[in-house]
Amino acid sequence: MAEEKKSYESAHRVYPLWLVLVVVNKDQANAIVQMFNQNEAYFCCIMKGRGTAPSELYEVMGIGDLKKDAVISVIKADRWSVLKQSLENRFAVSKVAKGIAIAMPLDAVAGVSIYKMLGNVRFDEAIDKGKK
Repeated sequence: MAEEKKSYESAHRVYPLWLVLVVVNKDQANAIVQMFNQNEAYFCCIMKGRGTAPSELYEVMGIGDLKKDAVISVIKADRWSVLKQSLENRFAVSKVAKGIAIAMPLDAVAGVSIYKMLGNVRFDEAIDKGKK
């Protein structure tokens, strides 16, 4: 008789995931990626961007360079408070290090493999296999 397959959730710990977007000045993305890596987020996407608002608006707001870097990553929800504090500390260093961060919970992903990649849960699985 065939074995009954267990759902992933019943055999493994499932971590809630958050999508985090950080926008910083040009050439600041690598420092942000390091922060993500220190918080167990190893999937990061860096996008280069340029503001499109009228230059008068940038002058009024005190924004210098229009060129920005956007970093997108997925982190475990319990790491957000640590990452947020690291980002706040970095943004307070100087005018060049300023930025904005947005975090939002992910309700679903398309399949267990995608979840395992985004949540970086391979290490936890190795621990689970070692216990059996």
